[in-house]
Order: sequence, then structure tokens, then C-alpha cells
Amino acid sequence: MNIFFYLVASFFIFFIPTLLAEVTVRVISSYYNRLSLDLLPYLSISISIIFFIPILFTVTPGRGCKERVKFLELRKVTFLNLLCLFFVMVCLWLFFGYVGDYFLLEGERFMSEATTLTSGVASLAILLFAACVAAPLIEELVFRGWLYKKIEFIQPHVRISVIAIIFSLMHWQYECVHTFISIFLVGMFLGYIRLIFNNLSYAILAHAIYNLFAFIALL
Repeated sequence: MNIFFYLVASFFIFFIPTLLAEVTVRVISSYYNRLSLDLLPYLSISISIIFFIPILFTVTPGRGCKERVKFLELRKVTFLNLLCLFFVMVCLWLFFGYVGDYFLLEGERFMSEATTLTSGVASLAILLFAACVAAPLIEELVFRGWLYKKIEFIQPHVRISVIAIIFSLMHWQYECVHTFISIFLVGMFLGYIRLIFNNLSYAILAHAIYNLFAFIALL
């Protein structure tokens, strides 16, 4: 099978759980009018894991859970490597923040609207889970997990670049060109973390750390 097939397949693996979760959330919100409309996208991301796990389990090669985990190369991490990774992601976040301030780059309306949701404890918890747990887990398992392994026949640097492009395009909710460039660069960085450590767990944790700082910035 060619690369185009796997790129399209990763698109469906990524979006089908999100669509199912969004339908579920909207059905619930139609019965209970207590849910803020601004909160629905984050709630959808949070519960999409329920639909995502069985879909990923089905499409990942292997006879059991252990074989599928082995295929995705989810392994244990060491504290020292994690500490170094934390420091590097902090520096990466500060760098993008400095560049944004220096060039007076416009902030995303999508992100500024999210700040209105940080007043309540429940909203805060949903935002935190969606940004720092659900999104990094789903995105890394799909792109630098399943897709990364499926297109192993491509040269590593090209593979990382292609996945980073798809990764940035999947963030359709953003509007500014510079945001897509930064997401692409973060995707490249996560791809090389995946390549260097040969361990998807580090890419997931690095993604979560980066999103955590974005979340803190909202606060």
C-alpha cells in the first residue's frame, strides 16, 4: 500500500472518534442546557478517547494488547530523560513566546475565547484534561505512533516532515499562518524525539508538557 492510503487512513482514525464524541456531547447538551457552547469542543476532545481506543486497537497490527503496544513502540521512560525533556520543552515554549512578542504576532481568537472558560473549576478541569491528556495522547498515537510505523519504508527525515505537515493541517481551528508554522515546527521536534528515543512515550509526554505551558499561559 502507498503512502497516500496511510495518510487518508490516519485522517479517519483521528477524526471519527472526534465526530462521534461531538455528536454524543451535543445530544447530551440538548437534554441538559447547562453546558456552555464554548466548552463543547473541549468536552468532545476529552470523551473522544472512549471512541478512539477501540478504533486504534482494531487497526493496529497484533493479536493482543501487548503486541499492539509493541508495534506502537510504547515503552517505559527514565526519570533523567524525562527531566531533560521537560527542560527542552520549556525552552521551546519560551522561544516561541519570545518570537511572538518580538514580532508582535497576533494571538489566536480560538485561544483568547478559551480564556473565558477558566473561571469555573469544572471548566478548568475539562480544559486541562483536553489539552494536556486527551489531545497529546490521541495525536501522538495516531501520527507518531500508528502512521509513523505504517510508513517506515520512507526515509526517516522525510517521514518526520510529512507527518509534521499532516499534524499541523489537522489543527484546522487555528487561523493565523504563523500558528501553523509553529505547530509544524513542534511536530518536527516531536518527530525527532520519537526517532532519537525510538519510544513513543517520550513524544506523548513532550507534547503534554508543551500543551501544559500553553494552558498555564491561558491562566
